Amino acid sequence: MKYFQQIHAPWIAEILPNLKQELTLNDARWLYNETRQKSVRVQRHTQSIILRGAKRLPGDTTHVREIQDSIDTSSASLFPQSMACLRRIAHGCHAALCRALYVRLAPRSVVYPHTDNGSYYAIRDRYHLVIESPGGSILRCGGEEVTMRNGELWRFDNKILHDSENASEEWRTHLIFDLLALRKSRHDSLFKSIRARFLRRIGSERNRV
Repeated sequence: MKYFQQIHAPWIAEILPNLKQELTLNDARWLYNETRQKSVRVQRHTQSIILRGAKRLPGDTTHVREIQDSIDTSSASLFPQSMACLRRIAHGCHAALCRALYVRLAPRSVVYPHTDNGSYYAIRDRYHLVIESPGGSILRCGGEEVTMRNGELWRFDNKILHDSENASEEWRTHLIFDLLALRKSRHDSLFKSIRARFLRRIGSERNRV
């Protein structure tokens, strides 16, 4: 598939009950901040718990899709095992953890087709970890369709038109997050190249002595 990739992470099955327990213990948090579902029309059938959000400085009017830095929210401390899970995934993907949130989609409802535009999304990868999805989570992107199951971790291209569906009679819950790949800088690569040439030269001179 071009737009979807399932990530192999068998250890997630072991901690999934702990993540579900954190959600149960903090059930009231679903209604703590309703900005997302009220301001983003395509998300109007969802509820969310934001664990990491955009780091906005006082007085900054930059649109959220253009803000690069992320920061833990007040909800993050209530979900220590979820945060640990996110950081473990980020480490395994050689990436930095950016924004993250739990999202649940109401029974028999949809997230409408949309794309995630802006400089923030342009350089990051979007991941879905399925927490609870009776019957499977249907997600479509760029003409492709997958059904995600409990405990599965998926990466997909949210810069392409996509939508999702919950055909069941129960809430569908995902842990959704963005990762920024940690790429070696050009300066670091150049330094290592120069150092390697220097060591080869020293070795060659020693061999001639």
